[in-house]
Amino acid sequence: MAKAPVKSRAARKRTATKIARGAATREQKKAMPKKTSAKKTTPKKTSAKKIPKGKIGLAVAGIGTVLAGANALRNKPKSFGEAFKKARKNKGPNSTFTYQGKKYSTVTKDQIKKAGFTNLRDYLNSKKKK
Repeated sequence: MAKAPVKSRAARKRTATKIARGAATREQKKAMPKKTSAKKTTPKKTSAKKIPKGKIGLAVAGIGTVLAGANALRNKPKSFGEAFKKARKNKGPNSTFTYQGKKYSTVTKDQIKKAGFTNLRDYLNSKKKK
């Protein structure tokens, strides 16, 4: 019996496509290696580890810390304008807030003009003296 010539990967792929469509000849079907069915493996089930009673509180505290950190990131303002509005609403008109590691004041230009000052520095310095 004569061995079939070795085909290139592309030629085998074309033949496989013909077989799938039903357009291959008998000789082509015989020349193709038979597919072996791959067994589906299911992942091993691992049993849940039992946590000692004294350690449960630590696990719960750790989860709470993670959730609090996630909420802080979610509530973090995306722009300076959002941070300013939030700080002015929560802290009031004459306070400071931190945005991206720098401190800012919640004072507006209108407040400075109404108080009779021309710049923020003079306005804030006058508030400290009282």
